[in-house]
Order: sequence, then C-alpha cells, then structure tokens
Amino acid sequence: MKKLSIYTFIFFLFSIPALAQQIISIKVEGNLRTDKETVLSVVNSKVGNELNPKTIDEDILNIYSLGFYKTVSAWIDETSVGDILIFKIKEKPSVRYIMFEGNEEISDKKLQKTLKIKPYNILNKKLIEETINNIIGMYAAKSRYLTSVSYTLKKAPGNRVDIVFHIRESKEGVIRDLNIIGNKHISISDLENGLSNHVKKGPYILTFLPWFYTGKLRINDLEKDRQKIIDKYLSKGYLDANVSEPLVSIEPGYGKYTHRHSYKRR
Repeated sequence: MKKLSIYTFIFFLFSIPALAQQIISIKVEGNLRTDKETVLSVVNSKVGNELNPKTIDEDILNIYSLGFYKTVSAWIDETSVGDILIFKIKEKPSVRYIMFEGNEEISDKKLQKTLKIKPYNILNKKLIEETINNIIGMYAAKSRYLTSVSYTLKKAPGNRVDIVFHIRESKEGVIRDLNIIGNKHISISDLENGLSNHVKKGPYILTFLPWFYTGKLRINDLEKDRQKIIDKYLSKGYLDANVSEPLVSIEPGYGKYTHRHSYKRR
C-alpha cells in the first residue's frame, strides 16, 4: 500500500508518476461518528477514473474542510485489476458535557441558552468563541460589562471532551458622570431630562418614582438618548445642531464599576 498524501495544518502532495491505473474502489477508514457518505460527498475521485494526484489533493482538502477531522490522508492499495483509493481520517473529539463555573448572577439554565456548541457536537472552537461572546453579552445586559469568560477542555473516554466555561463576574456598573459638552443655549438639566441614562440618584427601593434613577447604563438606549438631545435643539429652532456619538468609558472602581458617559455638541 502506498501513501499518497496527508493534510493536517500544512498539505503536501507527493505525486507518483507511475500511478495511472484505474480506481476500482474508494474506501473510508477511521470514521467513528461520521458516515462514509459524508466523506464521499466531497470527493471528486470516482470509481472507473484514473488516479489523478491533483484530484486526490483536492479531495483531501475538501474532506478536511468539513471541519470534522484532525487529519486526512490518502493511500493506494495496488491490485492486479486496479487500485483501491483509501481515505484515512482521524476525527476530532465530540463534546460530552458542557459546564459553567463561577456564575452566581446567571443560572446554568439561562446560560445554556447562549450555547452555540452543544453536547454530542463535534468540537468546534469557532462555536466555542461564539458562545463566549453570547455569555459576555448576557452579562452586559445586566450592566456587568467587565465580566470575562474563558474555557478549558477536559479529555473524556471515547475520543470525547468536556467543555468548562470559567466565568469571572464583574460587579454591576453604574453611571458615575454624564457629561454634555458644547451646549450653550440649552441647560444640561434640560437636556438630561427624559434621557434613559442617568447618574444614580436615590435608593433602589424608590426607583419606581420618576425622579429616582438606578444609574444603570442602558447601552441599547444610547442612540435614542442622542436623538432626544437633537430633537430638543430642533424644537427650539437650532436646525444645524450636531450631536456626536456618545462616548462611554468603563473604569474599575472601589466596589461597583463606574461608567463615564459623555455627549458632545459640535
């Protein structure tokens, strides 16, 4: 049996000029969770065709691009009536369990909804990164903007792995300062009135009252607040008022994280 080529991170093809026999069979070896049909669906070499090193090169790359395999190699078993083309593959591990550590503010059940990769899936690091972004987004929705998430893989029997997401929760951020710069004709208090984002005022127990504010940064409302400032200028006849995009700086403080939120009128 002759080995034609292998694809891991770098692909090399060793062409063999003497190979000109007809392919009488194509086999797949090493597949445990993926079926032969999945592999052959991207293979351009066909039974009845002559062996073509360039085509086999493309076949190996196509199989590897499926994303299920660590390595893919091609071998030839020469017989008196023709050649048997064999693709040997080594599968990536599958996911057994997914666990979370360090999460106190958000339950495992809720974090499960962020998963892009799930048990029984083939390990895919891109989906893991997408899951991390979703988890961070879920914490951001709770004003915990400095939460960080990492992960580790633990080997399990049967070519499987467990994924553990490690969550380091930040404290809830509040708006420390809200600065409006460049306003000459409308007071800051007038411009701030009606905005969704406010500096914290009063105890949380009284936040149902309109003049008490939690100070929670509402990222999704920043653009609406900018438009409200523009509308106030327009209502007073300032048609050329230009309000810049809001700038937000997040600073770790003593206790809760604080935010600086500024508007600028050019």
